[in-house]
Amino acid sequence: NNWAYYAALRLAIRSHRTGGLVLVLVGVLTGLLNALAYAQLAGTTEAERQAFARQMALFGKQVSYLLPAPVDLDTMGGFLTWRAFSTFGLLYAMWAGLAATGLGRGDEERGLPEHWLASGVSRARWLLTRAAGFAVVSLMVAIATVLATAAGAAVVGDTLPAGALVIEVVLLWALGLAVFGLGLVIAQLVITRRGAGSLAAVTIIGLFVLNSASRSGLDAGAARWLSPFALFERSAPLLRGAPFDAAATLVLVTSGALLALLALAAFVRRDLGGSVLGKRAPYATPTRAPSDDRLRRLPSSPFGLEDVVA
Repeated sequence: NNWAYYAALRLAIRSHRTGGLVLVLVGVLTGLLNALAYAQLAGTTEAERQAFARQMALFGKQVSYLLPAPVDLDTMGGFLTWRAFSTFGLLYAMWAGLAATGLGRGDEERGLPEHWLASGVSRARWLLTRAAGFAVVSLMVAIATVLATAAGAAVVGDTLPAGALVIEVVLLWALGLAVFGLGLVIAQLVITRRGAGSLAAVTIIGLFVLNSASRSGLDAGAARWLSPFALFERSAPLLRGAPFDAAATLVLVTSGALLALLALAAFVRRDLGGSVLGKRAPYATPTRAPSDDRLRRLPSSPFGLEDVVA
């Protein structure tokens, strides 16, 4: 049933359209404004930028619970790594987690899985197709954000290395995939979208605080590496020397894939509307009255089915 799989993928991409566009706008503004601000704050001469770096180093220690340690602030790449990409990384991760819970629980609240299962799409293929839709949209968001940041730097006369920009895209995408997989697992534990979204938000913030506490001097030990943000910060390709931890990035991607497979196994085994813990959402009061929505009265043809589930 190739049509059904194609339609499912197309609708999966469309389902992240609003969130993706909002995040692209946030990412573009974050990159552009920080690049333009650096040119205004740091100046253009080497002496001015060195003085700016010393001032910001003191400020950076005071906000280590929010931002990583400032490095190479006498360069545009160092400033963007510190202010732009670290901040956007948290927003990107939050969006990924909420998108996953929306997929895992929001779709079931709307009754979408039943339509696709009735058309012959398996549970595994349906969930994997929805996850593939997020992977496509999240990659586009990461590319748009990095390109806008590079454009802002170019406007003020600073050219960022193309190779470092490509790695920055990969880092953001890997972070998003890891958190998305975590959100899918969380969605299997509760029975409502609101509950899944709240639990995912608390978990992501907790992981962010765990990494931030380690930066602030608290010894979290090996537990720090449970945070995807700690792995994300292992690489900073825009700094001098372009540090890139390929192993940490691979762990992010692998953990996202493994968590998604764990969520898939739970989804295949549990009842629709229920959780892997055995809880089940209460049934709505049955009614024999026809739906007021004309789209739901269309015959079960390929075109009609697509319109219904859209």
